[in-house]
This record gives sequence, structure tokens and C-alpha cells, in this order.
Amino acid sequence: MDDDSVGYLAQVGVAMKQVKLFAVMAFGAAVVLASAAPVRAEVAAPQMQRAAPASSDLSAQRRIRRRATPIYIYGHRPLSPTAVRDCVDWYAYEYRPSGTVIVPKMSCRWIDR
Repeated sequence: MDDDSVGYLAQVGVAMKQVKLFAVMAFGAAVVLASAAPVRAEVAAPQMQRAAPASSDLSAQRRIRRRATPIYIYGHRPLSPTAVRDCVDWYAYEYRPSGTVIVPKMSCRWIDR
């Protein structure tokens, strides 16, 4: 490289830094002005009332009550009143089209105490 091309590259580098600096400053000014605009609107018109919440709000929707999942006891004899459930849990691999995943598993049985 000769001296002219090195000088030209240095000038281009300085110009690019100036463009980046201008872009960052313009973006910062836009953010500051955008965040200040709603504040001025609320100060100018404090007497305006807020709109009522829409009827599609989740709290306004009717909730569906589901009955509890029944627990079926399979066995040849009735359990005593002190019977308790003994559960064992573990993690197992499941092979799915999206890939292998690890899922929790549980197995329970009734024990008389």
C-alpha cells in the first residue's frame, strides 16, 4: 500500500466513526422524546378519565369449575382408615419427534399402617 491509500483508509475510518456516533445520538434522542411525550399528555389533561376495562378481561370471564379427579383403588380387600399412599417418582427419557426429552414419572400404591 502506498501512503495515499493509507491516508484515504484513515479518513474513511474517521468518517464511519462519526456516522456511528450520529446514529447513536439520534436513537438516544428519539428514545428520550418518545418516553417524555406520554408524561406531558397526562400532565396536560389530568381530568380525563381512564377507559373502563374491556369485558374480555380474564377476571370478567366465567370460570368453569371442574370436579376433582377421582382416585380408583384396585384391590381385593378394603383399606383401613390409616391407609396411606406410598409414591415413587423418577425421571425418564421420552423419544419425541422434536427430540429426546426428560419427563417426570410417578407410581403410587396404597399401604395399610
